[in-house]
Amino acid sequence: MPNLGVGVIGTGFGKQVHIPGIQNSDGLQVVAVYDRDLDKAQKVATEFNIPFASDRFDAILAQESVQIVTIATPPFLHFEMAKAALRSGKHIILEKPVTMNAQEAIELYHLAQAQNLVVAVDFEFRYVPQWRYFRSLLPRVGKNG
Repeated sequence: MPNLGVGVIGTGFGKQVHIPGIQNSDGLQVVAVYDRDLDKAQKVATEFNIPFASDRFDAILAQESVQIVTIATPPFLHFEMAKAALRSGKHIILEKPVTMNAQEAIELYHLAQAQNLVVAVDFEFRYVPQWRYFRSLLPRVGKNG
């Protein structure tokens, strides 16, 4: 199976979590990285052997090698970036909160459906013991009221 190309948007959490996670996943390859500071984007690209770096989000979306973008920027940027990515035909992994309000989230949902694209919310803490315990309580809550 060929690798799917991923563009990582944001070099804070994106650098610390997204890039290593993707590079350790079968079938995925980080092929582009974005930061509003071009020097920072280029340094991250060099550090992680990523072939393309840019300070222009549209340049990442224009890369044919990018099929998926992970958006790990400040939350107020998520909606516009996700909308542009979907309009460019890219699947999305979106950090929390996905948008600043429910209406924006609904708009992204409808746009993804219309484009036949996947939007996944990154929730990497599902195996933390406290979250597992919390999840174990949910079926009892549902059954008892």
